[in-house]
Amino acid sequence: MPVMEGRFYFPFSTRVAGKPVIVYPARDENPLSDVLSRQELGAIERHIQQLTCLTPVFAEADYSLVVVWNLDGTVMTDVWSFSLENFSAAGPLVHVDTYKGYEPAEAGSGVAAGDGLILLGREEEYRRACPSLAYYLDRSRGLPDFPRGLVSDEPFDLATSASDLLP
Repeated sequence: MPVMEGRFYFPFSTRVAGKPVIVYPARDENPLSDVLSRQELGAIERHIQQLTCLTPVFAEADYSLVVVWNLDGTVMTDVWSFSLENFSAAGPLVHVDTYKGYEPAEAGSGVAAGDGLILLGREEEYRRACPSLAYYLDRSRGLPDFPRGLVSDEPFDLATSASDLLP
């Protein structure tokens, strides 16, 4: 079966600082594999774990969505943290931090590109349609309905296949 092209590799779930994290590795004109190895199983998870030593953002969130990408040979990490403490009909409170390597990105560097905004919107629609937060965070149950060409069925880790990630 041919791989579906997309702007993001197949997403996966992990835990960071004891909190659930959904990770979207970027798959664009600046290959993420130039800064994180696809042959090394868990390279993205290790990058995110190291980032947690430098920032409290994961510990303060109820869950996070993370986009990892390459900017001119440097690992960039967008951490979208969701807090249910102020949860209302409008949804969880969202905080975003962007890191260049392991340092906060400079002010004015932007928050997200259009593809990221579509991803975040579809994630929130999917969360609202799920019967519980635990169900939403369990990626083995499914994914949001993304527009064709946004999310690939190819995982970043070459040792993993998308069929390993879904039922």
